[in-house]
Amino acid sequence: CKSLVSIEVPNGVTTIPTYCFYGCTSIRYIFLPNTIESISNEAFGGCVSLSSIALPSSLQKISCGAFYGSGLTEVRFPENIESIGYSAFKGCSKLRFVDIPSNTKLRKIEKFLFEGCESIEELNIPNCIENIEDWAFHNCKKLKQITLPSQLGKVENGLFSGCINLEYVRHIDRIVSIGQEAFFGCISLKQLTIPIGVTQIEHNSLCGVNINVIDIKERKMNALEIRDKYLNFF
Repeated sequence: CKSLVSIEVPNGVTTIPTYCFYGCTSIRYIFLPNTIESISNEAFGGCVSLSSIALPSSLQKISCGAFYGSGLTEVRFPENIESIGYSAFKGCSKLRFVDIPSNTKLRKIEKFLFEGCESIEELNIPNCIENIEDWAFHNCKKLKQITLPSQLGKVENGLFSGCINLEYVRHIDRIVSIGQEAFFGCISLKQLTIPIGVTQIEHNSLCGVNINVIDIKERKMNALEIRDKYLNFF
């Protein structure tokens, strides 16, 4: 399908099969009907010329690697989306805008979901999201600020590792632990307040962060386990 430029999926189709358009490097336009409920593994993987796609309101599931390495510049998830598989948008280096509705049925951001999305500058993760998995935003090199769900309990392993332009992370008030390499290499952070409820900081979690912007709230130090040698001055 190297010469395929445009495709319109017929009305009534409910699933885009695994690898359906994988590697179709010339596809620029895809029209999905409002009957599509799922997009399977790597269905649009490697579609480097695909810059936009309107996800229908009927869509409930996006599987692993569905748009891996595609040329998408923006993605707007429908309210009915319930699950998005790991690495679904990994390596979408041109992706600049992501919209997750505040009333979506989605509850989890999977591992590596936006890893290597180097053009995203700002993200707003709504409060409906209960968990954000490891390395979800790894190497989002242009990401400057992110608003997390206010009830999020943990910054997972490698979550912001390699986000070299990240300046602000909002809504971490209820965090109780910070995973390995969570903020590794976040050299541009301007402020990072470690909430009083944090009881564990893992290895290399803050390596590379300017120690002058880190504020660890007063607490009984025996209630905080710091495994990151970078923070041994505390």
